[in-house]
Amino acid sequence: MKQESKSMSFKSGIQFSMIFVFMLAFSQLSANDNWSSGYIGKLSFDLKEDPRLVEKTRSVHTIAQQLRSVEQKLKIKRNALKKAKKVQASAKGAVNSTTKQLANNKKSLKNLQASVPKLKAAVSSTQRNLKQATESVRVAKVEVNKLVTRVSKLQQQVTVAVKSCNAKPTPACQNNVKTLQDKLRKAKLSKAAKDKAYKVAVSNLNRAKSRAATAKSSLNTTNANIVSTKKKINTLNAQLAGQKNKLKSAVAQVKRAQSELNPITSKFNRVTAQHSAAKSERQLYRQKLITRIMQVNARGADAGHRDGVDDGHYYADLIGVDEGRRDGDFDGEDDGRAAGLSREFNTGAAQGKIEGEELARDNGERDGSREGTTAGNISAATSAGES
Repeated sequence: MKQESKSMSFKSGIQFSMIFVFMLAFSQLSANDNWSSGYIGKLSFDLKEDPRLVEKTRSVHTIAQQLRSVEQKLKIKRNALKKAKKVQASAKGAVNSTTKQLANNKKSLKNLQASVPKLKAAVSSTQRNLKQATESVRVAKVEVNKLVTRVSKLQQQVTVAVKSCNAKPTPACQNNVKTLQDKLRKAKLSKAAKDKAYKVAVSNLNRAKSRAATAKSSLNTTNANIVSTKKKINTLNAQLAGQKNKLKSAVAQVKRAQSELNPITSKFNRVTAQHSAAKSERQLYRQKLITRIMQVNARGADAGHRDGVDDGHYYADLIGVDEGRRDGDFDGEDDGRAAGLSREFNTGAAQGKIEGEELARDNGERDGSREGTTAGNISAATSAGES
């Protein structure tokens, strides 16, 4: 009973050890994909041979091919949309630029047109001033000419009076010379003042001419700018109309490209989800398959160990008893005594049993482990194939 209790404890220890080995192997499987590292015995099959796993792998590859095809189409449509948006951006930029130029030219035209009344008024004012300056010069010239004539006459009178007075000097004559000389002096002073006034009038006339010419030139330039600005505005309006048509076509092209891209994008997302689901389903099935294989392998190995232990005990008992009996017979014949025979028989039997058990246990565990592993592999392969 004591020996049987030890055997049961030994078997329980083996079972616990096998469960621990299986749990360790499965935890390693979670950390990496080297799932067969915890497999007990020689691996005689491949996971790729499992029909359902093959089917799921084929499904993953098929969906992957579909995904690559859709992805290629998606790339083409995205490039088309990108190109259409680039054309749209260029067309919109052209419209914005022309619109800005048009607004600036319209503003310039408005300012030019607003300045025309002032310029016309300036022309009128400078023309009046020019006319007045011209008249002033004419009047001043007349005054200067009058004084030139008066000075010339007085000069002649003084000359005659002096000559006459020198011939017959009298007080009356001398007074007359003096009077004429005073008149001549005053006439020359008046002429000098008129000459100065004339020069001022001429200077004013020159300034008036310059101002009148500037005012007229400004008005003419402004009118010319108005004409050119109007032409430019007309050109920009025609250009803007063409650019707006291009922009309208570009916007329509973007909408078409987007409408063509949307279903491809949806299909790509759908196929991507299908591909992920197929991979997850295959991986889940593979993990379950490995779990079943490892469980069957662990049970087979455990059964092998139990059979080895049982065979070890059996052979230990069988060999120990026989060896003890033979040793006891030989010792009894040598001593010739029943007590010696009994004592030596018991001693030999005990010793033989111990040695026999050890030898049989070793042989039995080795043979039983090999047979149990083989049985476990066969069961695992059968379960893998059926699943």
